[in-house]
Amino acid sequence: MKEKEAKEYALSKFKSLTEIEQKWNYIHSKHLIDALKELSPNVKEEIIALAWGHDLGKIEGDENHAEKTIELLEKDFKLTETDKD
Repeated sequence: MKEKEAKEYALSKFKSLTEIEQKWNYIHSKHLIDALKELSPNVKEEIIALAWGHDLGKIEGDENHAEKTIELLEKDFKLTETDKD
């Protein structure tokens, strides 16, 4: 998965949230990605792509959102075991 594809995917999924939740998730994800790039200038694109989707499970609620994120991403993408970690 490429960064642009992941960003578009995440933003489309966030549309099911309220406007304030959409904005929060975008800002939160963007700050995480900016930090990854600053701390590790050679960070792999797949890590950045996964960062865009890291909280998608929150669409269904906060409880177990990490597991829900993996389930959601697996519906549309082939994830490696490393991706799931």
